[in-house]
Amino acid sequence: MGITHKQPLPRRELLMRLVLLGTSTLISILVLEFALRLLSPPSPFTRLIPLRPRYKTQFHLANFNGMSLHPRYSTNKWGLRGEELTFPPFSLAG
Repeated sequence: MGITHKQPLPRRELLMRLVLLGTSTLISILVLEFALRLLSPPSPFTRLIPLRPRYKTQFHLANFNGMSLHPRYSTNKWGLRGEELTFPPFSLAG
């Protein structure tokens, strides 16, 4: 039962392993991104209004009695409608 020492990997093999790691990571991220885009909830109003972070637009309507003719639509940094959310919702400073 002696101690065996492993030889260091040759540069070419190390480079091939790094390329394989990078490629498989990139493919995994792309597949995950595609799946999330398929499963993410669409806008409740129309597919023409995306739920993207910090998205802002203004509509120009005509002949809508009782409504603003120039409504605004915006999302916060999380891609949700409403005010910016802060985390944590309380101060950590004493």
